[in-house]
Amino acid sequence: MNKPIYFLVFAAFCLAMLSIPSGSLAFRCGEEVVARGASTAEVLYKCGEPEYITGKKKEVKGTFASGTEFKRSTTYTTGGYQQEEIKTEIWHYNSRL
Repeated sequence: MNKPIYFLVFAAFCLAMLSIPSGSLAFRCGEEVVARGASTAEVLYKCGEPEYITGKKKEVKGTFASGTEFKRSTTYTTGGYQQEEIKTEIWHYNSRL
């Protein structure tokens, strides 16, 4: 083969390697497979308690919505606030420190 064909094969190989996702979509706990995004209860059932927990973080988000209504020359303004609390933890299993 000549040089341009080697270059094309190498470029195709590099492009194929870049298209493979780098993050894991699941992990194993013994014979069980746990998918990313599984509930806390499912992970505890399949894997048991983690060796240790890091990255404890609590994030609070809130949104406010309001509206104005006109009835018989009177203006009524109503509104509401909704708050959401998101807790994040990183559970570590089978870690080799």
